[in-house]
Amino acid sequence: MQFLSDKEISGKLFELRDFTFTSALPVGKDRTKFASCMEKVLVLADIFQDSIRAHDTLRHLARSLPTLLHSHGFKTIQTLCNRLLKGDLEWLWASCTKIGRTRQTRLEANPHTGKARTATQLDALAQKLARAGNFFKSCQAVCSDSTPSLCPHTLAKLQAKNLQGSVDFDKTFWPSAADMNALHQEDDWRRVAEERFSVDNIRKYFARSPHLSVQDADGWRPREHVAFLFSEDNEEFHILIRKHMVMPFVLGDFYPGHSEEVAGGKYFALVKPNANGAPIPNAGGASFDANVRGRVICSTWRRCSASRAVAESSLAVADYLLGQYDNFLQFAGQKHGATRCAQIVELLLANQVDHDVSDPLVAVQLGASNAFCLDKYWGYFLSMLGNASTMRFSDNEGVTHHLPCSKGGQQGDGLETIRFAVTVHPSIRRVCA
Repeated sequence: MQFLSDKEISGKLFELRDFTFTSALPVGKDRTKFASCMEKVLVLADIFQDSIRAHDTLRHLARSLPTLLHSHGFKTIQTLCNRLLKGDLEWLWASCTKIGRTRQTRLEANPHTGKARTATQLDALAQKLARAGNFFKSCQAVCSDSTPSLCPHTLAKLQAKNLQGSVDFDKTFWPSAADMNALHQEDDWRRVAEERFSVDNIRKYFARSPHLSVQDADGWRPREHVAFLFSEDNEEFHILIRKHMVMPFVLGDFYPGHSEEVAGGKYFALVKPNANGAPIPNAGGASFDANVRGRVICSTWRRCSASRAVAESSLAVADYLLGQYDNFLQFAGQKHGATRCAQIVELLLANQVDHDVSDPLVAVQLGASNAFCLDKYWGYFLSMLGNASTMRFSDNEGVTHHLPCSKGGQQGDGLETIRFAVTVHPSIRRVCA
């Protein structure tokens, strides 16, 4: 405990995120041992409920377990779990740091080039994903023209894209902490928390997550690293997972000094193709950052909490948005519904060459199907969007850079769409008036 406390006080609690690891996928007895480690850490977090700082520090230790226990390969999982159960956290931390620095040294001598996979490699990857049951990613591996951007100039291009906005908001109409505490004492919220964020619904979310989805900054993959934690008949452990891993994101229950890291994520860049599939050159009228598309992967646990909040709120939000204007419709009944509808509308409008300026034809593509009513989840917005979150980008030489981010959303977080919905709603009113 003293070692972990020293790390937190020195501002190094999140330093393992500066190294890129590939988490091994536990099976059999490895899963049982990992679950024991997880339970032990969460029991400790439960003991320190009177100190939000200690409480949240132990929660982050739980979030860091894949890095600490899975980053050495599947053959060492049980050995590393035994070390954690004996309290040898300092050795585990040092071991991960050593592996991370060794990899950085290797990449410095032989940097990534961003070279595209060969046809044979793509075929092997597609088959691996298909056998795991992730047919969407299997198809994407073969058909997608996206490639990682790992050139020496990628960092500068991301920095140019990552424009900062002020987080000094006008808080005149923001609910106070007392207001939120009162709301969370109401019967309606208690019902929502018990039903929509129940252990069973959380279990279903992870059990239905895609196989081999991208891991987050702490090494979690929802299907491979979380779903099995709910397979044992250990209801007390499952309640601890709900309480300490999922609900803090819903309620915004974090130590303020950790907020920028908790709201952060793993940043990577893709080469943006032009119409003929080739990268847009940084020449002529193209901007310096024109050929890079940034993507941020947020925490697996944040994605779970956001997904459950969306499921709880989607009907009410749909009624609200669809009921405002009689000539505005959302096509949000299926995945990528808005995109597909917009494509169809564009085809239909292609023949409409002549537009009456006084009564123009307008097609607006919206992706707000997952928006929600704000009041219940104010704690989420305050903790996830109320500060400049820390994004980590690892360059082609393995060096990790911290990019503060105060604009834009994160991949996989359904609640981020509220920002879009709120922003475009006045525009919709003007267009449809």
